[in-house]
This record gives sequence, C-alpha cells and structure tokens, in this order.
Amino acid sequence: MISYWIFFCLFIALLLFLEKSGGIFRDSSNLLPTGGKKPFSLSRILLAWWVLIILPGFTAILIGTGFIPVLSSQMLVLLGVSGGTTLISRVVDAVDLQTAQAAGANPRSIDNPSAGFWKDILSDNGGINIHRVLSVLTNLIVGSWMIVTFCINLQHIPETPMQADANNLLPQIETATLVLLGISAGIYTTVKATENRA
Repeated sequence: MISYWIFFCLFIALLLFLEKSGGIFRDSSNLLPTGGKKPFSLSRILLAWWVLIILPGFTAILIGTGFIPVLSSQMLVLLGVSGGTTLISRVVDAVDLQTAQAAGANPRSIDNPSAGFWKDILSDNGGINIHRVLSVLTNLIVGSWMIVTFCINLQHIPETPMQADANNLLPQIETATLVLLGISAGIYTTVKATENRA
C-alpha cells in the first residue's frame, strides 16, 4: 500500500510540473485577454485523473511482483472513454473556433480567463452545469473506489508471486460501472457541443 502512495505522489508531482511548465490541464484558447490564464479543461482533468490512478497501481504491482500486470479489457475501456472524451472535446472546440472566427461571433466559453479550478471545470458561459457536476462526481467516486481497491489488493502480494497474481491485483470493474461512466461521458460531450454557443 505504501508503494502505491509513493508512486501516486511522484506522478502528482510530475503532472503538476507539466501543468506549471506547459498548462497540460488547460483548454487550448488563443483569444484570452492579455495576462489572463487559460481555463482548466474538464476532459483533460478527467483523463489525468484516471492516468494518475492506474499508473501508480500498475507500477506498484510491477515492482511488488516482478511481473507486468495485463490490463483487463475493462481497464482499457475506462482509459478509452477518458481519452475519447478528451479527443471529442478538442474537436468540438476546434470546430467552434472556426465557426466563431468566420462569423465574428462572441467568444467561446474557453476563451474566458480562468475563474479558478472548480468553477472552470463545473461551469461554461451559462454558469455551473449539472452535466459537468455529474461527470465530476461519477469519476471522483469510481476513481476513489479504485484507489482503495489498489491499496487493499497490494497488501496481499504472495511471497512467490506469479503472473496470474499480478493480474489479479488489478481492480475488477463491473460492466455496469463502465456503462455509467460511458453515459456520463456521453452526456458531457453531447452538451459540450452547445456550450461554446451558450
């Protein structure tokens, strides 16, 4: 369990360094007022959240057993949902930028300067939105469960572990949970298509 938290803290430090040096958690806006900071991106935050949970667990299992754990199809689907949400969000923003520039329309929601972490990820031009709150809560709850499960499983590494033991240390995600996360991501990306025009 200790090794998980060591790697967890190391990955947090790495992500914070990348955020400070390159703004990896922020939207890709080029239309901000002088001196304004880009707002935080919910899709990027959620992708980083899942990477932050899975990679420390993966690394702790590798170090603790000597075997590379084979990621289950459920784990790959989870990463795919997060990555797909980020990709779709980027496409939506790029299309809306072209539309706004061509029509001389009002700035998109991501063209507003940052109002702080929580307000950025929970709000658009119209204020706090329920679909963003739903997405944050769903991912926060399931992610917290995975962290606890990793910590519990890592306390039961056999003295002479085998490949199967390394695989079994990974949290097993129920299909219904993946469906819930998929629905949450689907609602977010669908509504996001209208946010920049809000």
